[in-house]
Amino acid sequence: MQSFARSFFRRWLATLTGSVVLWGTASAQEIASLPDGSAYVLGSFFILMMGLLGLLVLVGFAMRDIGVNGVGPPSYRILTFVSLGGVVWLAQWLLGANLQNFIPAGGLVPSLENWFFWHRPPSLSEPEALSDYLAAGGVADPSALFFFQLVVAMVPILIMGAAISGRIRQTSVLVASLILAGFFFPVLRGWAWGGGFLTVIGFVDQGGAGVLHLAGGSAALSACLIAGLRPPEKEHPMPPSAAGAALGSLFLFFGLLALEAGLLMDGTSFNQIAIIATGLTNILLAAVGAVFAALFLSTIMQHRADELLVINAAIGGLVAMSVSPTEIPMMMVLFVGMIGGLIVTLGMSGLQNMGVQDPAGVVPTHLFCAVWGLLIAALYDPAIHLSVQIGGVGVIMAWSLLASTLAWIFAKTSFGFALPKGARRPLRWPFPKILHRRRARPAKKRR
Repeated sequence: MQSFARSFFRRWLATLTGSVVLWGTASAQEIASLPDGSAYVLGSFFILMMGLLGLLVLVGFAMRDIGVNGVGPPSYRILTFVSLGGVVWLAQWLLGANLQNFIPAGGLVPSLENWFFWHRPPSLSEPEALSDYLAAGGVADPSALFFFQLVVAMVPILIMGAAISGRIRQTSVLVASLILAGFFFPVLRGWAWGGGFLTVIGFVDQGGAGVLHLAGGSAALSACLIAGLRPPEKEHPMPPSAAGAALGSLFLFFGLLALEAGLLMDGTSFNQIAIIATGLTNILLAAVGAVFAALFLSTIMQHRADELLVINAAIGGLVAMSVSPTEIPMMMVLFVGMIGGLIVTLGMSGLQNMGVQDPAGVVPTHLFCAVWGLLIAALYDPAIHLSVQIGGVGVIMAWSLLASTLAWIFAKTSFGFALPKGARRPLRWPFPKILHRRRARPAKKRR
């Protein structure tokens, strides 16, 4: 029986592999006559794979939240982050993609020409349309790029959700996330990545340190201040798991690294593989420097190495290096990463002493390290101006703080922040209460 299963599996795998190879060969032959047809196929496949690996960000945030927060069952935590991802993807499809892609050159407000309520990537089924798209500088299929945008768009919302997990009613979290993901954050990405005024003045944010991490960290800081302290865990608190938090942070690091690889591909130069490889190598070296700096400083301060703090330092080094990772000397990479590790270590301790509750270390990892990376990039990249970077940091922080404050005030006044009792108990199916009623027992006859 085992031999038959092995032979069947091998034949099935061989057939599947052959079919994929033949399909890819046929697809490549169909567009072989077009300019840069192979680059189009490889670029589309690369963007799709990086988007799929980027979904590890959602898994990492959920696992780290289970390990850090000791309130409620793990199923409730997973449900929260999956719901956040679904809200972001729906908002991006309905409204966010239009706001991001329809901002005119150097503008502030999206243009309403050719407006439609939901985003529809252009069809390239005809060879003429594909040829014109490649001639205009397209590097991948529009549907693949839209899928990658969906994954990238959920990063700032998940950062904000990780900071206030277990403190606010889930309905209020989803409403505030819908407002931010549907309007405020897409406009910000359009300013920096869609040809808006930040792009025109020369603001550089190649890997999303400002548009993703600084925006998400600013929204998380505003949410922490509005939410206040976590309610006391009176109903069967769960002990935090250092192993779960560390494993979730590792998944988060891998997912962010995949998204950085996708963001580094712009199609403006021939040696794309060399550019992506150089950028990822520098990001990893910066993470190494941040890890050693956090190990050294945490050992001095706490007389032991904190697992979550060290891995957060690695993520902080990634965030600090993601501004312009291909235009930096090797020794400068380690310096930027080491300062990022020190910022995470001191930031987590400083926020705790100030009474700002951030158990996962979201604010120093994403907000503080993003500011450091955006400002230090002007030192090693001659194409970046410090005054422009300072102005961009101020615009992003002000817009994110204002948007987050308005969204959370609306959610609090509409639905409230008080956690229901069901948030700390096992989840139940939302059937009507009449289905849960027990059958009435017949009354006992009196003797």
